[in-house]
Amino acid sequence: MTKNDYDSPWKTVLEHYFQECLEFYFPDIATSIDWTKQHKFLDKELQRITKKSQIGRRYADKLVQVCLKSGEDVWVLVHVEVQGSKEPEFAKRMYVYNYRIFDRYDRKVASLGILTDNDPDWRPSCFHNELFGCKASLEFPIVKLLDYQQTLHALASSRNPFAVVTESQLKSSVLGKADDTTKFDIKMSLVRRLYSIGYNRDQVRDLFAFIDWVITLPEELENKLFANIETIERSGNMKYVTSVERIYEKRGLEKGMVNLISRQLTMLYKIQSESILPLLQGLKPKDLERVGEMIVQNNNQDEILAWIKKTKASYAN
Repeated sequence: MTKNDYDSPWKTVLEHYFQECLEFYFPDIATSIDWTKQHKFLDKELQRITKKSQIGRRYADKLVQVCLKSGEDVWVLVHVEVQGSKEPEFAKRMYVYNYRIFDRYDRKVASLGILTDNDPDWRPSCFHNELFGCKASLEFPIVKLLDYQQTLHALASSRNPFAVVTESQLKSSVLGKADDTTKFDIKMSLVRRLYSIGYNRDQVRDLFAFIDWVITLPEELENKLFANIETIERSGNMKYVTSVERIYEKRGLEKGMVNLISRQLTMLYKIQSESILPLLQGLKPKDLERVGEMIVQNNNQDEILAWIKKTKASYAN
């Protein structure tokens, strides 16, 4: 797998709560947009513009057409990047995408960066290039999620979905070496918030998917978590995470993939199932599919095992 998590729940929350995203992270910009007029996501157009770029751990990028209250333009474009790791070329990429979008549409473009990495000193917000008196540059607004670390208590009282997104991302980033019980307690507290704060069914499902993505637990504790969710929903006469059934189904499919690939490796490469199962468990579905492809392509045993270990190690980065 590449370091670009294009299927991350960041894409979902940006698509479903774009107005709330700008209101939370870039409030001055949000107040300039006419939200009575529908905004439009230009995903295919952005893919054509960025298809050759494979830089950094990018959780999501979105190109959105919005209308301004000022009426100075019929519409402008807002380009948002969610960057998950320190990347020396990030500012350059923001500059390149900005001028490519401008060149394609001949419209004003606002490029915004959301930085989710753990380096408090990494704050790229401009790109500058100069030769023989010819200058080109871009300054762009950024938010650093680490800056919200000191105000986590305030996030707990906010109904904006990105308060939960921010808190979940921040807490997940410090859980690397925490024991599973601590992870469970934090994940459970975040899930309880979804019900106590008054989110609707779709919001609960979307935000639960985000929490579930950033904080993973061993199967035993996941089952305990789901049982607690069912208790919460019964006590409140809710059925929000009928998703729980879907989550069980999803995890059942993943477990089936793990068992199938384990049997293939055992039969074809004579690897003991008790040694390969712990390696396969925790791999994301796309990566399990990749292992299956490597088996079909007759990759040797050492290559496959090395790839699995390297991929799992990358999840912690």
